[in-house]
Amino acid sequence: MVKLTKTNNVKLPTIQLPKFGGRYEDWLEFRDTFVSLIHENQGIVDIQKFHYLRASLEGGAAQVIRSIGFSSCNYKIAWDLLCDRYNNERLLIQNHVQSMFVIEPLKRESALGIRSIIDIFSKNLRSLHTLGESTMHWDTLIIYLMNSKLDPKTSRDWEERKSTLNKITLNDFMSFLKNKADLLETIHINNNINKYKNRNDQIKGLLNTNIYIPKCPLCKNTHKIYNCETFLNQSISDRIESARKLKLCNNCLRPGHRVHKCKSGSCTKCSLKHNTLLHKEIGSSQHVEPPVDKATALSVQMTEPVLLSTAVVYILGSDNQRHDARAVLDSGSQASFMTQRLLHKLNLHCQKTQISVTGINSTITQIFKNN
Repeated sequence: MVKLTKTNNVKLPTIQLPKFGGRYEDWLEFRDTFVSLIHENQGIVDIQKFHYLRASLEGGAAQVIRSIGFSSCNYKIAWDLLCDRYNNERLLIQNHVQSMFVIEPLKRESALGIRSIIDIFSKNLRSLHTLGESTMHWDTLIIYLMNSKLDPKTSRDWEERKSTLNKITLNDFMSFLKNKADLLETIHINNNINKYKNRNDQIKGLLNTNIYIPKCPLCKNTHKIYNCETFLNQSISDRIESARKLKLCNNCLRPGHRVHKCKSGSCTKCSLKHNTLLHKEIGSSQHVEPPVDKATALSVQMTEPVLLSTAVVYILGSDNQRHDARAVLDSGSQASFMTQRLLHKLNLHCQKTQISVTGINSTITQIFKNN
């Protein structure tokens, strides 16, 4: 890391030194950068240069100078040892040429893959030129090698393109690849825009489907039944009948459940469990209670009067005289009653007296006063 000085009161950004791990194809870039920033910088002492050098090396490159003691006088020794190890032009040329041959061919059209091929070949050709190789005469060889790394579609497009050229150069081929990559990127961007647009259209379509705006079960238009003019124009009795035929809940006018399971509010007029549109005022000539579900019918309490059977019985009074009386037979009663008039007629005065009613014994447990 090298911190540059201020110029005209402008703070320049910090330059990060490149890392070198021992790959020959990376050596020239690392060497030129390190020499420019550190090795030939007169404002940095040797011990600091040695520190920067050790911090920039990793892997096999770091092993080369690991055994050298960290001191000011050893910096030049470490730098020369590193240059002797990697400044081997024969090995550098061989590795840069090999880097162009070992590229994995593309299987399909890809802007990223085409640009990667362009960058790898350009970098290695510049390095070979720096090492003294006359790469300016390699156009035919490089075009053939690069074309072999392309996908079938791009390679076929190049065959069509070069048929229009009188003399084919590497610059022509590079220009073709750059235009092809630009075209693929544009198509990719447009496809993403179309996908986004189609997704929005699908969402809008869903908003307009029956999921969000159910059809009226009565007239089949896109509104709810309590907004249906046909339903609202019906009499209350007809609305109740329509709800029954359509198998709607009488409370919320929606299908799929019964009244006793409905969680919606009750009638706003009488607070009973039916929709306000099905409410009828008491005394109305059209008053008909909404149909009640079987599940709720059991919970409805009986409010109609109950008739009990009676019988004429003969009762013996205290004077052993027989008297006629009418008895009410209630099998659910737990007590026996008689009127005060009958009590005086029988000449009975006690609260609890054993009497005989046509041969059947009964006990008077309570006297009912009849005015």
